[in-house]
Amino acid sequence: MYFILFNEYGDTDFIDDYFDKYNSLLSVNRSLANKYLFILNNVMYDIHKNNKYLIKAGKCLSGLETDIFSIRLCIEFFRHLFYVTKKIRYALLTLFYLEYMSGIERSNTDYYFEIGLLYYKVYLKTKNYEYIIHSFHCFSRVLDINSIYPECNYYKALILKHLYDKTLKIDYIENAFDNLNQSVKLGNIKAYSLIGDIYLSMYKRYKKMKSI
Repeated sequence: MYFILFNEYGDTDFIDDYFDKYNSLLSVNRSLANKYLFILNNVMYDIHKNNKYLIKAGKCLSGLETDIFSIRLCIEFFRHLFYVTKKIRYALLTLFYLEYMSGIERSNTDYYFEIGLLYYKVYLKTKNYEYIIHSFHCFSRVLDINSIYPECNYYKALILKHLYDKTLKIDYIENAFDNLNQSVKLGNIKAYSLIGDIYLSMYKRYKKMKSI
């Protein structure tokens, strides 16, 4: 529905007809009406970039039931808010719902990868190492389930580089190289750049120790 509305109809009057339809449905089936009003408000936000539609979408969340479809809507909504506002609380709400879904679909590596990536983004904003450790465990969980995941190998190596920069433990670097080599083998060219960054970081450490 979202795809059709956003890509096929440039006339927002057509979408307004849907708003009228689902507003009238509120008294009959509040949960169903709120699901579609949530989607419609997000469509209108994407068209107009007006925050009032995000606020209206947020009000719909309280009327959703705790079924899987509703939880996925919450994930999309709060993730979108985080990328728009850069506020940590929206990232943490996204993580809450993602972790809830990962508990239901335990073998779904995409959830664990997304959680790891979001924890990393929160770390970059807060510099709180608790978040980067959570990120590391999530990426490790992905690779435990599916070792053929080049993006995950890359991000796990990136986390290990941060841990090395903080602790100077060479084990982190060796582990990072293992992950990057695997990522390269799986076709992730971006991994070459990180290999260069790690060598540069090690060289700077060597030069600093040599000057002492």
